[in-house]
Amino acid sequence: MAEFDKLFAEAKGQPILYNSEELIRMDRLYVPSTFSMTVKLISINSEWNQAVRLKTKGKIFSEESNIVSPSFILWQDFLTMSECFEYKVESQNNELLVWNAWEHGDGVMQAWLRGAAMKKEVIASNHFRYYCNDGHPDEDFDDIVFDIIIHEIV
Repeated sequence: MAEFDKLFAEAKGQPILYNSEELIRMDRLYVPSTFSMTVKLISINSEWNQAVRLKTKGKIFSEESNIVSPSFILWQDFLTMSECFEYKVESQNNELLVWNAWEHGDGVMQAWLRGAAMKKEVIASNHFRYYCNDGHPDEDFDDIVFDIIIHEIV
């Protein structure tokens, strides 16, 4: 079964090629300094609690919760409450970091371990779909699937 730790270590964290597909552990989206974004859950297929992680050098604002933070952890219980979630972002470095995480029921969040990897599909220049593996050493990339859509504020 696939444990990607060695391959990502050899690549020094850069994308790797596996079965003719590019895999990443974290995505770095280049974004405008001010934008809004939509996060949409597509599916979850894991016994473990899944999450989407978002981070920027700046502020991410959730109108839903009225929270402002440089990073957000969107757990599956939250993600399944609505079709999609909207955020306003002010990025000082024009980057949005995106990755998946999970926890085994012990309250400890994990990411970037063992079978963890993501495949990224570019649906449009501002619309990205992530197919994610959690720590299970498999190759199905269906533990959590989600979209990020970037909207420029004009």
